[in-house]
Amino acid sequence: MATSAASPSDRAQLTALLCCSTKEQAVRLIEEHAPRFSLALGSVALHVLANIVASSGVVECTQTLSMPAVNSLLLQLGSQLSGGSLIDAQGLTCMLWALARMGIVESPLVQGLLTRLLLLISHGSLDGPQLNIVTQAFAKLGMLSTSAGATLATHLHHSSLRHPPPRYAAGHRPLPLLNPDLNHSAAALLPQQERSPLVEEGYLCPDRPMWERPSAGPYPLSNQELCD
Repeated sequence: MATSAASPSDRAQLTALLCCSTKEQAVRLIEEHAPRFSLALGSVALHVLANIVASSGVVECTQTLSMPAVNSLLLQLGSQLSGGSLIDAQGLTCMLWALARMGIVESPLVQGLLTRLLLLISHGSLDGPQLNIVTQAFAKLGMLSTSAGATLATHLHHSSLRHPPPRYAAGHRPLPLLNPDLNHSAAALLPQQERSPLVEEGYLCPDRPMWERPSAGPYPLSNQELCD
């Protein structure tokens, strides 16, 4: 959403959301303004809340999501992201990441998000950075070894075969995390001049978390990074 297109009210609400430092502040804003939130503001509100409560544990996070105002926000976002466009794919990816930050696994909402995202991935609706975020979410949820994780690995592997190496290098670095057996075949997909730096710098190393890899791609920002 371009800043110039945002109304003064939207900009004021965005600033207020990004300055929230407690769950109570975030929930109060959601209670008061969520019904009028645009898709962008609703997504920011969910991420701000996730950043605040993520360290409180799954029980606290689950209780937070069950609050009427927060539950209504989730339903609102779901209805705003009911299509199959790139915006829908990106929005659903952001929702999944926020819920993964909170460690929410046993939830019909998460299961529904996973189903929809895997369908969109199979249709090629997600780009490399979005696939990267989805893979991180799977890792945080401990779902890399599940049937859904295997499905994601298959889609990533097939996508890496369809697209040129530069896109693979930028968007599919998490592939070996899903299935270590793919590590050597992934490296083999790259031309020799690109293969060595990626392997040497750890991009294709299955025992090194992707968030510890140099320039490992775009990831969701923290509240502080957004404010900066």
